[in-house]
Amino acid sequence: RHFNINMLVLVATIAVLTCLTDAALCFMVEWAPKDLEWIADTIPGNASNSRTDSWYKLSPDPRIPFAITPNTYLRARLRGDTLEYTSNSHGMRGPEIPRTKPKRTFRMFLLGDSVTEGVGLTDDDVYARLVEDTANEQTDESIQFEVMNGAVGGYNAYTQKHTLLRHTNMYQIDLVVVGTTMNDYM
Repeated sequence: RHFNINMLVLVATIAVLTCLTDAALCFMVEWAPKDLEWIADTIPGNASNSRTDSWYKLSPDPRIPFAITPNTYLRARLRGDTLEYTSNSHGMRGPEIPRTKPKRTFRMFLLGDSVTEGVGLTDDDVYARLVEDTANEQTDESIQFEVMNGAVGGYNAYTQKHTLLRHTNMYQIDLVVVGTTMNDYM
Protein backbone atom coordinates (compact mmCIF):
# COMPACT_ATOMS: atom_id res chain seq x y z
CA ARG A 1 0.00 0.00 0.00
CA HIS A 2 2.83 2.44 0.83
CA PHE A 3 4.41 1.63 -2.56
CA ASN A 4 1.22 2.66 -4.40
CA ILE A 5 0.93 5.91 -2.44
CA ASN A 6 4.61 6.69 -3.04
CA MET A 7 4.25 6.00 -6.77
CA LEU A 8 1.16 8.23 -6.95
CA VAL A 9 3.00 11.05 -5.17
CA LEU A 10 6.00 10.61 -7.50
CA VAL A 11 3.84 10.71 -10.65
CA ALA A 12 1.89 13.74 -9.37
CA THR A 13 5.13 15.53 -8.48
CA ILE A 14 6.61 14.88 -11.93
CA ALA A 15 3.39 16.11 -13.60
CA VAL A 16 3.31 19.31 -11.53
CA LEU A 17 7.02 19.99 -12.09
CA THR A 18 6.61 19.42 -15.83
CA CYS A 19 3.73 21.92 -15.98
CA LEU A 20 5.61 24.48 -13.88
CA THR A 21 8.74 24.10 -16.02
CA ASP A 22 6.73 24.54 -19.20
CA ALA A 23 4.94 27.60 -17.80
CA ALA A 24 8.27 29.12 -16.73
CA LEU A 25 9.73 28.51 -20.18
CA CYS A 26 6.76 30.26 -21.77
CA PHE A 27 7.58 33.40 -19.79
CA MET A 28 11.38 33.18 -20.09
CA VAL A 29 11.77 32.16 -23.72
CA GLU A 30 10.74 34.44 -26.55
CA TRP A 31 8.36 32.03 -28.35
CA ALA A 32 7.16 34.48 -30.98
CA PRO A 33 9.42 37.31 -32.10
CA LYS A 34 7.92 40.58 -30.87
CA ASP A 35 9.55 42.65 -33.61
CA LEU A 36 7.94 40.75 -36.50
CA GLU A 37 6.37 43.22 -38.95
CA TRP A 38 3.94 41.75 -41.50
CA ILE A 39 3.90 43.08 -45.06
CA ALA A 40 0.77 41.93 -46.93
CA ASP A 41 1.11 40.69 -50.51
CA THR A 42 -0.30 38.12 -52.89
CA ILE A 43 1.28 35.02 -54.37
CA PRO A 44 3.53 36.25 -57.20
CA GLY A 45 2.07 35.65 -60.67
CA ASN A 46 -1.38 34.75 -59.35
CA ALA A 47 -3.70 37.72 -59.86
CA SER A 48 -6.75 35.81 -58.59
CA ASN A 49 -5.57 36.02 -54.98
CA SER A 50 -6.86 38.88 -52.91
CA ARG A 51 -4.46 40.92 -50.85
CA THR A 52 -4.51 39.80 -47.22
CA ASP A 53 -2.54 40.39 -44.07
CA SER A 54 -4.03 37.43 -42.22
CA TRP A 55 -2.01 34.23 -42.19
CA TYR A 56 -4.68 32.45 -40.12
CA LYS A 57 -8.45 32.32 -40.64
CA LEU A 58 -11.41 30.75 -38.85
CA SER A 59 -11.94 27.17 -39.95
CA PRO A 60 -15.29 25.99 -41.31
CA ASP A 61 -14.69 22.69 -39.47
CA PRO A 62 -16.02 23.07 -35.90
CA ARG A 63 -13.35 20.63 -34.63
CA ILE A 64 -10.57 22.89 -35.93
CA PRO A 65 -10.91 26.46 -34.60
CA PHE A 66 -8.54 28.12 -37.09
CA ALA A 67 -6.35 27.24 -40.06
CA ILE A 68 -3.76 28.77 -42.37
CA THR A 69 -5.43 30.91 -45.04
CA PRO A 70 -5.17 29.13 -48.42
CA ASN A 71 -3.29 30.69 -51.36
CA THR A 72 -1.53 33.26 -49.23
CA TYR A 73 1.83 34.86 -49.71
CA LEU A 74 3.02 37.11 -46.90
CA ARG A 75 6.28 38.82 -46.25
CA ALA A 76 7.48 39.83 -42.82
CA ARG A 77 10.49 41.74 -41.57
CA LEU A 78 12.30 40.32 -38.58
CA ARG A 79 15.45 42.00 -37.29
CA GLY A 80 16.27 43.37 -40.75
CA ASP A 81 15.63 40.11 -42.63
CA THR A 82 12.66 39.57 -44.94
CA LEU A 83 10.79 36.30 -44.40
CA GLU A 84 8.41 34.76 -46.92
CA TYR A 85 5.37 32.73 -45.91
CA THR A 86 3.52 30.82 -48.65
CA SER A 87 0.46 28.60 -48.33
CA ASN A 88 -1.03 26.36 -50.99
CA SER A 89 -4.68 25.98 -52.02
CA HIS A 90 -5.32 23.54 -49.13
CA GLY A 91 -4.04 25.91 -46.44
CA MET A 92 -0.72 24.14 -45.87
CA ARG A 93 2.55 25.99 -45.63
CA GLY A 94 4.59 25.36 -48.74
CA PRO A 95 4.15 24.70 -52.44
CA GLU A 96 1.11 23.25 -54.16
CA ILE A 97 0.99 19.44 -54.04
CA PRO A 98 -1.15 17.60 -56.60
CA ARG A 99 -3.83 15.34 -55.12
CA THR A 100 -2.77 12.44 -57.32
CA LYS A 101 0.60 11.18 -56.21
CA PRO A 102 3.05 10.78 -59.10
CA LYS A 103 4.56 7.33 -59.66
CA ARG A 104 7.72 6.56 -57.67
CA THR A 105 6.89 9.27 -55.13
CA PHE A 106 7.07 8.86 -51.37
CA ARG A 107 4.79 11.31 -49.58
CA MET A 108 5.31 12.45 -46.00
CA PHE A 109 2.74 14.48 -44.10
CA LEU A 110 3.93 16.60 -41.15
CA LEU A 111 1.65 17.52 -38.29
CA GLY A 112 2.63 19.74 -35.41
CA ASP A 113 2.64 23.15 -33.85
CA SER A 114 4.41 26.44 -34.59
CA VAL A 115 7.84 24.77 -34.60
CA THR A 116 6.83 22.37 -37.37
CA GLU A 117 4.87 25.09 -39.18
CA GLY A 118 8.03 27.20 -39.14
CA VAL A 119 6.85 30.41 -37.47
CA GLY A 120 9.67 32.95 -37.70
CA LEU A 121 11.34 31.14 -40.62
CA THR A 122 11.24 31.82 -44.33
CA ASP A 123 9.74 29.12 -46.57
CA ASP A 124 13.10 27.62 -47.54
CA ASP A 125 14.21 27.24 -43.90
CA VAL A 126 11.15 25.36 -42.60
CA TYR A 127 12.23 21.83 -41.72
CA ALA A 128 9.63 20.31 -44.07
CA ARG A 129 11.55 21.86 -46.99
CA LEU A 130 14.91 20.86 -45.53
CA VAL A 131 13.80 17.21 -45.10
CA GLU A 132 12.40 17.10 -48.65
CA ASP A 133 15.50 18.68 -50.20
CA THR A 134 17.90 16.45 -48.24
CA ALA A 135 15.95 13.26 -49.01
CA ASN A 136 15.87 14.07 -52.72
CA GLU A 137 19.58 14.92 -52.76
CA GLN A 138 20.49 11.65 -51.01
CA THR A 139 18.55 9.31 -53.30
CA ASP A 140 18.76 8.52 -56.98
CA GLU A 141 16.05 9.57 -59.39
CA SER A 142 14.13 6.29 -59.02
CA ILE A 143 12.15 7.82 -56.14
CA GLN A 144 11.00 11.35 -55.41
CA PHE A 145 10.12 12.64 -51.92
CA GLU A 146 7.32 15.10 -51.21
CA VAL A 147 6.93 16.55 -47.72
CA MET A 148 3.59 18.19 -46.97
CA ASN A 149 3.51 20.60 -44.02
CA GLY A 150 0.11 20.28 -42.34
CA ALA A 151 1.33 21.88 -39.10
CA VAL A 152 -0.34 24.97 -37.63
CA GLY A 153 0.89 26.95 -34.65
CA GLY A 154 -1.38 26.40 -31.65
CA TYR A 155 -2.64 22.99 -32.73
CA ASN A 156 -2.78 20.11 -30.26
CA ALA A 157 -3.29 16.36 -30.70
CA TYR A 158 -7.06 16.77 -31.19
CA THR A 159 -6.81 19.37 -33.98
CA GLN A 160 -3.88 17.49 -35.56
CA LYS A 161 -5.98 14.33 -35.70
CA HIS A 162 -8.78 16.10 -37.54
CA THR A 163 -6.31 17.81 -39.87
CA LEU A 164 -4.89 14.40 -40.74
CA LEU A 165 -8.35 12.92 -41.31
CA ARG A 166 -9.24 15.80 -43.64
CA HIS A 167 -6.05 15.48 -45.71
CA THR A 168 -5.97 11.67 -45.74
CA ASN A 169 -8.99 11.74 -48.02
CA MET A 170 -7.28 14.17 -50.40
CA TYR A 171 -3.77 12.76 -50.71
CA GLN A 172 -2.07 9.38 -50.83
CA ILE A 173 0.13 9.70 -47.74
CA ASP A 174 2.90 7.15 -47.09
CA LEU A 175 4.22 8.44 -43.76
CA VAL A 176 2.87 10.76 -41.06
CA VAL A 177 5.33 12.56 -38.78
CA VAL A 178 4.07 14.42 -35.70
CA GLY A 179 6.24 17.10 -34.13
CA THR A 180 5.35 18.18 -30.60
CA THR A 181 6.72 20.40 -27.86
CA MET A 182 5.96 20.47 -24.15
CA ASN A 183 3.21 23.11 -24.34
CA ASP A 184 1.22 20.94 -26.81
CA TYR A 185 0.06 18.80 -23.88
CA MET A 186 -1.41 21.63 -21.81
